[in-house]
Amino acid sequence: MLLATDEIEDLLSELINTRQANNSRRLLLCRVSENLLRELTPSNVDAEFQQAITLLDKKERSTSSNYKTKKVLLEVPPDLEFMCNLSGHIDNLSIYRKNRSDQVVQMTEQLNQAMGLPVDPVQLQAASLMHDVGMSFIPHNIFNKEGALSKEETRKIQEHVVIGSQFLLRFGGWDEAARMVLDHHERYDGSGYPNGVSGQQIHQGARMLSIVDTFCSITTERSDRTFKKSLLSAISEINANSDTQFDPEMVQVFNDVVRKIMMKPNP
Repeated sequence: MLLATDEIEDLLSELINTRQANNSRRLLLCRVSENLLRELTPSNVDAEFQQAITLLDKKERSTSSNYKTKKVLLEVPPDLEFMCNLSGHIDNLSIYRKNRSDQVVQMTEQLNQAMGLPVDPVQLQAASLMHDVGMSFIPHNIFNKEGALSKEETRKIQEHVVIGSQFLLRFGGWDEAARMVLDHHERYDGSGYPNGVSGQQIHQGARMLSIVDTFCSITTERSDRTFKKSLLSAISEINANSDTQFDPEMVQVFNDVVRKIMMKPNP
């Protein structure tokens, strides 16, 4: 099943990207599937499945041998490129985070522009990419837990802002971005974490990041929701928490940003 699923994913990806798919691979998958449907009996289950695995696995080895191994160089990539790669790995930890980092980067940039660029755009981009990198150090049983978290599990989740900010400090030259990451779960009324600061004490970039991160979380399909919430539902929830969780003036500007997104014609 895993081999067949991989083959289907490869064919679909090829079809989407090139508008055509390898017909011999498609026929092989069809032939293997039809053979199992036609020939499978209780007495020959093992033999038939082994034959199917051999055919699919043989295809996989033969095609993979055509690819030349890419050399891995011992070099330090540019900071933002490395941050982008890290954030991509975080998004791949869960099917509910697909392209999440890209969305956060784009929307924080739009909000910053709408407010007249009060925050350095490059520092804000770094913070947007790195704000959830600390989540990769959270145990998977906590990261993917659907029920309520215990106090200890909540404490471990909250540690991700410290881990992410320390990463940025280690890079050097990203002190402002590190502060944004540290503050992005602080609440405007002072009930957030890790330091319980409030109002203007919270870095302005972190206040932007808090709104955008919440918005992207609401509009992203999650295991506890069977459908993707609309933009209107997300903005309604954010406005309901204005002056408690979010900066009220910033929420008003964000409303305009989302309104422009909703009015933008589809390509």
